[in-house]
Amino acid sequence: MAHRVGIDAVSIERVGRLSASFISRYYSSSEFKQLQEIENEEAKKEFLASRFAAKEALLKAMGVGLKGFSLNEISVEKRGSGEPFFKVEGSILKLLEKRFKDYDLQLSLTHEKPLALAIVYLEFTEKKFSE
Repeated sequence: MAHRVGIDAVSIERVGRLSASFISRYYSSSEFKQLQEIENEEAKKEFLASRFAAKEALLKAMGVGLKGFSLNEISVEKRGSGEPFFKVEGSILKLLEKRFKDYDLQLSLTHEKPLALAIVYLEFTEKKFSE
């Protein structure tokens, strides 16, 4: 098995100033729904920052940048245990499937002011092509 790792850090305070249009462009409808269920304003900022960090960390693990992708195609969901996981669709899913055979994604999130951090571990049997 081969692997790649992506990591990202996002300022919690900075995401607290995001506009509604930014949120609708970069967060999935599921994430927007989860956000609406959070009552505490500080927890909302932590939620947004950790999800944005996760999306960037995933793209880094894939070896690509943000340009040309819609980040709302990446959704961070939670299992019943609270463990975060990715739900990926659209062009990002197509690229993931095109580049990596038999892949598995692991995600870890944390937040401690002033930062939210995400690390992504991408495991695969072989890289299908290299650039």
